Amino acid sequence: VIVNGMSYSTTGQYFDTVQYVQSGCDSVHYDINLIVNPLPIISINASNSTLCQGQSLTLAGAGAVSYVWTNGIVDNVSFIPSLGISNYLVTGTDANACVDTNSINITVNPIYSNISNVTICEDALPYTFPDGTVYNTPVSLTNTSTLTTINICDSIITTNLTVNKIGVVGNLPDTIAKCDDFYIDLNMIASNISSYQWSVKNGGSAFTNLTDIGIYTGTNTNELTISPLDTNLSGNTYKIEMYDNCGYGPYFDETYVRVSLPHNVINPLIDIDKCLRDSSLIFIDHNGYNYVWSDGTTGQYLKPTTSGNYSVSFIENSTNCKMEDDFDVTITDCIKNCVVLAPTAFSPSSTPGKNDAFRIMTSCKGGFSNYEFKIYDRWGELVFVSDTPTDGWKGNYKGTLAEAGIYIYVLEYTKE
Repeated sequence: VIVNGMSYSTTGQYFDTVQYVQSGCDSVHYDINLIVNPLPIISINASNSTLCQGQSLTLAGAGAVSYVWTNGIVDNVSFIPSLGISNYLVTGTDANACVDTNSINITVNPIYSNISNVTICEDALPYTFPDGTVYNTPVSLTNTSTLTTINICDSIITTNLTVNKIGVVGNLPDTIAKCDDFYIDLNMIASNISSYQWSVKNGGSAFTNLTDIGIYTGTNTNELTISPLDTNLSGNTYKIEMYDNCGYGPYFDETYVRVSLPHNVINPLIDIDKCLRDSSLIFIDHNGYNYVWSDGTTGQYLKPTTSGNYSVSFIENSTNCKMEDDFDVTITDCIKNCVVLAPTAFSPSSTPGKNDAFRIMTSCKGGFSNYEFKIYDRWGELVFVSDTPTDGWKGNYKGTLAEAGIYIYVLEYTKE
């Protein structure tokens, strides 16, 4: 304050006289009591002066009654400070309306966050993540590594690890035989493959890559379809080249294709006559597979039960062509008018000509086209054999009369 032209800033009592200018006489005498209050000492309470990115901060003033902060901060209310070094100024006002200020620097260190996409082949395992974790399983996964930096703040590294597997491939047949007008699928069984390419060559020419056009489809897949087939394709060699998910390759294999025309059956079966009680089976072998008979029987054997025409279809091995053969079967009762009997005993030492020989008796007319008569003793030794229907055994064996006992006979014959 200014008294009598002097400036005072401390507490005390001061006198001042106001002089009347016209008369030069003192007019008013002032007695001034000056009280000077001290400025408030403003301090700052901070929850932390160094933080990591994203952490909250609370600033509170002290030493006054009210506080006003810069940067929109509210006293003693938490907030998220900006990254880097920031200065915050507070103005405090005490009960005497005296004002003072203070400020504080707050450091916010960054948290590093990074996403890393890593692709390896399974033969590159084990893989070590940034946090030191060792991974040795051929399966893709995502790993989160949390590291502490020099500023004591965490760094988060997310690793998307893709583990590609080495290719596993099968084999094509060395040769594939097909019939004209049929289609063919060349199928390569493989896994972990990223690319396929089929190619073809004829004879000594070089391989030419195929595209999905004309008779070819699936030229960039594991299965090549050729349809329709034509004999002009016979002799072609088809090759498949592959690269796996690791980029390894090429893997390749080849197959030779033979295309044939359907043709008549070589050596077809002739018509067959069978006796009613003949249990033998008809066997067919046309160098094929998938035999199916007209009566529903499958396989190479047929047991016909009635007379008629029988047909069989099959796939020929050498050409893969579907073939057919047929023949007539005639079944007759061969013994209806042909009875074949044998006695149950005989007496070789009896009167000659009276039950002294063991022979077959028959009413069959026309004779036999095949005849074999055998007799065995109880030890299974052959004691008599004949291919003449009128012959009989007189009980002799090795020049002497055989023992009395039980003997077994076997007769095989075919009626004319």
